[in-house]
Amino acid sequence: MRLAILFFLLGVILFQQSAELPGSYWLFSAALLPLAWWWRGARLPMAALGGFLWAFLHAAWILDDILPKQLEGVDVEVEGTIASLVERDSRRARFEFLPTKLNYGEQQLTAPHRLLLSWYGDPPELSVGDRWQLTVRLKRPHGFMNPGGFDYEKWLFQQRIHATGYVRTKATQTFLGSEWYSRPADRLRQHLQHQIGAYLGD
Repeated sequence: MRLAILFFLLGVILFQQSAELPGSYWLFSAALLPLAWWWRGARLPMAALGGFLWAFLHAAWILDDILPKQLEGVDVEVEGTIASLVERDSRRARFEFLPTKLNYGEQQLTAPHRLLLSWYGDPPELSVGDRWQLTVRLKRPHGFMNPGGFDYEKWLFQQRIHATGYVRTKATQTFLGSEWYSRPADRLRQHLQHQIGAYLGD
């Protein structure tokens, strides 16, 4: 059993070495998996194949939710909830955003699962759990990686962040209320963050 788990993990690792998503024809290889029940010698190779296919399906499911290419670099309107602590510095506020609606002109489209947004200039007070209607510009996740350095694109993928972008400061942004009850732990963490920041600022 332990050896089968190791081979399953080996299949996952082999998939992760792929530079791009393999063709969907790989799904037909799932028909071979029952061999593991009938032929003892096939169990370990089939465990590796199972790991490969599991990673393939998981990646395909995530990539299917990536921002459509035609929506990159254009103004879109999103409605949703701030889903992380808000990071602030002298230039911007940055936060994760869970959109429930995405409108492009008169079209209502399927929104990516999670966005990473920056709000430059002098943004209003923002808190986890706040609902906003924002005009933003988005792009698909990508980043540069130096050998041995931080892989930003991989990190976005692991966090299931399917687009990054910024709030259009010249457009009207609408606060829709707060769902503080939905993320009490994060609200407490943000309150402590503010208290510590105020203390250190003094």
